[in-house]
Amino acid sequence: MIAGPTRTLSPEQIAAAHAGPEGAFLIAAGPGTGKTATATERFCWLVEHRVPAGQILAVTFNDRAADELRTRIADELMARRPDLGPQVLDGAWIGTFHGICSRLLDEFAYLVGSPRELKVLDETGQRLFEQRLVARLRSGEAAPLDPDSFTALSVDDLDELLRSGLRFLLKLKGRGITPVRFRKRALELHAQHWDSADDATAQPAAHAELEAIEVLHLVYQAYEEALAAGGLRDFDDLILEVIDALERVPEFRRRCRERFRYLLVDEFQDTNRIQLDLIRLLAADDFGNVAVVGDAKQSIYGWRDAEIENIRSRFKGKRLPLTHNRRSFQEILDCATAFIQRDPDFADEPDLVATRGAGSWPVTVVMAPDSRTEARSVAETIRRLYRGGRPFSDIAILAHSIRMLPRDFEDELRRQGIPYLTSGGSGFFDRQEIKDVLAMLRLTENPMDDGALVRVLQGPIVRLADRGLYRMAARRFGRHGMRLRDCFEASRVEGFPEMEPKVAERAVALVDLTDRIGRLRDALTVADILNRLLEETGYLRWAELRAQRDGSPRALLNLRKVFQLASRFERELALAGIGDFVRHLDQVIDAELPVGEAADESAIADAVSLLTIHAAKGLEFPVVFLVNLRPARARDTERLFFDPDGLGFVMKNWRGEKHPRYQATSPGEPAVKLAIGERRRIVYVGLTRTKDLLYVTATREEQSAREVEMGDQDHFAEILSWALAHPESANVVEAEQLELPVPRPANGAAADGSEVVMAVLDRIEAIQPRRPAVPAAATSEIKLSFSQLHDFEICPVRYRFSQVWRVPAPPDELLPRFARATNSTELGAAVHAALAAWHSAGGDLLALYEGPEAGREMLRGYLAQPLAAARTLGVEVEFNLRVGGTRVRGIVDRICALHGRTILVDYKTNATMDAALVDAYTTQLRLYALAAGRGLLPGGANPRLVLFDLRRAREIEVTADDAAVETRVSAVSQRIANGDFALGPENANRPCAMCAYRPICPDARP
Repeated sequence: MIAGPTRTLSPEQIAAAHAGPEGAFLIAAGPGTGKTATATERFCWLVEHRVPAGQILAVTFNDRAADELRTRIADELMARRPDLGPQVLDGAWIGTFHGICSRLLDEFAYLVGSPRELKVLDETGQRLFEQRLVARLRSGEAAPLDPDSFTALSVDDLDELLRSGLRFLLKLKGRGITPVRFRKRALELHAQHWDSADDATAQPAAHAELEAIEVLHLVYQAYEEALAAGGLRDFDDLILEVIDALERVPEFRRRCRERFRYLLVDEFQDTNRIQLDLIRLLAADDFGNVAVVGDAKQSIYGWRDAEIENIRSRFKGKRLPLTHNRRSFQEILDCATAFIQRDPDFADEPDLVATRGAGSWPVTVVMAPDSRTEARSVAETIRRLYRGGRPFSDIAILAHSIRMLPRDFEDELRRQGIPYLTSGGSGFFDRQEIKDVLAMLRLTENPMDDGALVRVLQGPIVRLADRGLYRMAARRFGRHGMRLRDCFEASRVEGFPEMEPKVAERAVALVDLTDRIGRLRDALTVADILNRLLEETGYLRWAELRAQRDGSPRALLNLRKVFQLASRFERELALAGIGDFVRHLDQVIDAELPVGEAADESAIADAVSLLTIHAAKGLEFPVVFLVNLRPARARDTERLFFDPDGLGFVMKNWRGEKHPRYQATSPGEPAVKLAIGERRRIVYVGLTRTKDLLYVTATREEQSAREVEMGDQDHFAEILSWALAHPESANVVEAEQLELPVPRPANGAAADGSEVVMAVLDRIEAIQPRRPAVPAAATSEIKLSFSQLHDFEICPVRYRFSQVWRVPAPPDELLPRFARATNSTELGAAVHAALAAWHSAGGDLLALYEGPEAGREMLRGYLAQPLAAARTLGVEVEFNLRVGGTRVRGIVDRICALHGRTILVDYKTNATMDAALVDAYTTQLRLYALAAGRGLLPGGANPRLVLFDLRRAREIEVTADDAAVETRVSAVSQRIANGDFALGPENANRPCAMCAYRPICPDARP
């Protein structure tokens, strides 16, 4: 008896995996619904039905996915059929399209007449090959393209054809259109469209189109000939050669069909035209033995020639939906489904069902006034999550484009000391250690490279300051042709007067080392040169120390990746040297190829992942920040078009204007429509990567969420609209809520006698603009925290010193006693930190506590209270609400739910809790209630208000009174706006004795 699946599958998964086996089946697997588990089960189920593993063709999209599928199938079969042994998959066909085709061509080379010795270009090699070919075309070396031989095309037109033509032609190749077929069909349709071109305007335009067809055919032919001359294949060649062999050699097709009794295709939504043709030729008639797995909603590779119609209309298999999501909370799925259903093509898409159930406000939508504030809010939220127990590796920041992501995000992560790894962009070459190593390599190859010398001298080994470098470089002022290296040598003769002796010693050692190695470069491999540079300069030791300091091997892993790049480069070009390697890396950088950081070992590093959404495809993270979500601006970026079934060839630009036939036919509109749809699907993929918490952020001009209007393809506005309509599922943070209090110096640190304070006041008076005689009609908005509100009520004069004149903060004696008790002592801070961490991430509360023993006793008493076990909805939740013309901000210690009602909790550790303190805290909690009533806090509009006295383990219930608190805020705000800081009878008991402003305050009490 054969055992069943070793993991629990849903009824949907079982129905999909066990369908047939004869027939065509489309397993429509929504995100997080276990498509890999379903594909694994189908493969194993077929084996159970006596189909040898070697007769099942399983094709997926990339090597990572293929390796995962192979591993899971092997593990499952070994658990269910140990009698098959570990060699069960030795002959299995599990791989990528290109890997499968390469294997077929190797195995049947004799039958189909395919040479075995051809090398396949990878993505980097492909792009560099294209660059070199275009350069040769421009020079006339690769093809006879003399600008003087063209009468209708200008030099600029020809240059644009060379610049854009090759990528256009490679897209045609991905559709199976050969150079001969392109030219033949383009000329046929050209003759049909221009048969009556006899006027003076039409004839030159028609002739320009004809010349463009010939140029493009020449370029396409030159590309194919260059591949052949170099003994090379590109990825499309592998598939096209197999397709050609299947159509041309009946015996080959018969053998393939006999071998592959069943086909299983993963990520079917990302296939292109020739991949579909390959599947059709390998399969039984009408795809009668094919099961494909995919999701049209996740088709995001149109820019790489994937055709969504393959899964929408060209594969007619029976649809078997998977809708039970094991990844995310229901609210996240509801947000994503509502978003994708705005696309008419997916309006009837079935809802996803979370097997985990609902979460506690897992969706947060954040509006920021600028990219810097957006980045800061993201970084501070990450920092708060980390303090609450989330490892950084649980968190991902996703963007449509890392290259286009504002620099503020990486700057803010670095500023706050948050470790991060980049992938899917070109982050590798932006890393300090990579820039440093490339500079040393360049200086070794060319001692006169000024840029490399600057980087080396100012790097972590020499550490020459800017002032010294500028003084040394100033030697060449007025001396034409003098290089920085000449300045360095002149300075050496004089004993380096611009540098400290130790700096000079390090500079001489490093520069002399690069010179010495440079002289030996013809006798050393690139790897040898790298090794000597890193070892003998001490750079490797510096990287090791940095790894210890950061707690992450990131720098070391990236250095190792440089070695891997060098080794690979030398394997491909046996006689290449250091100069060739440096030029190769320069070409990779110039081509903007996506080279991410060393990521194979990134799982061992506790770091935030900074990814493109495309790079995150197939991954999942407990916490996702989908950032910089701007309105889609789909434009017609294509310059060349070819429709073999209708329009034929159309060029966009001619003589600096739009070509007449482009204006008449608008061939770019379908591509724009596809791009708009794909942009929505990209956002959908980003939304569905998250498991626990989803943050969607964007920079917006609007101050309030209610001011945001639904624009065309404004995806952030659509998600915000959903969040506003579902306050039970999502939080909305408006732009002004992100403003943070200005940090003050430590208590007592700013004041050292009245002279210091007077000097500061004199400076303020000197730099402040003179006020007009008549007050301005419009006043700026007043912004208050509760502490500032209470400050004013105690002493308006002190408020003016600290908040209006911004005199450095005095000691805290004038702060209300409750603020001193909860915020200024080690005990209060430690207790609050432990509670925040415990209620955010769980664990052992007493183990999380780090503070005086008295606090531990408080926490033991708290654990016995029902409030401790209540379901937490939020911890340290910030809000920002408008009261009249005043913006009031605050932070709620905890929001929880107990017995069906939301509770706003403020924890206190005061030694005493008299009526005056309770009255002060009552105002604070009433402000929280006002924010909740306006929907600014999770949990609803009518919460309980609880002041929890931790020292005595008791709850103090507070009654909401919106009118009273609004009146109080408005009265204070009006006085501030009017510049009224006069003292009244209510300030008679102000504590002047220890106020730092006392020496300069005319109102100080004796």
